Amino acid sequence: MILSLGMMGCSPIRHDENLAKQRALEFAEIVLVKHNIEQGYAQLSDSAKHYVSEEKFKETISRLHPDGYPTRVTVTGYKPIFNEKVIYIFLSGTNSDKQFQYMLTLEGTAASDYKVSVIIRTS
Repeated sequence: MILSLGMMGCSPIRHDENLAKQRALEFAEIVLVKHNIEQGYAQLSDSAKHYVSEEKFKETISRLHPDGYPTRVTVTGYKPIFNEKVIYIFLSGTNSDKQFQYMLTLEGTAASDYKVSVIIRTS
């Protein structure tokens, strides 16, 4: 009985990869393609907003793109973290002459929805 009570509180976290991919694409379209930093900042997770100001977010996005921005983004992969409220979404972006690669960390679950907490440009 003690074992069954202990296991009830340890249910695995379920991820919805399609929902996470959708949220990552929405965020990338707003921030990277449309350059709407204010709207993108509003969509960040609460934890991200606690450690980065809107001005710092704007500076970071600008610093990640000294060679321009993508005009189109697509999801290239994902990696849910087992039993954690984190999923990584990998994106590829293009413009007329450049390729961009990104990794977005999203916080959340299938039940709670997802919000971006970290964006990294990998190339």
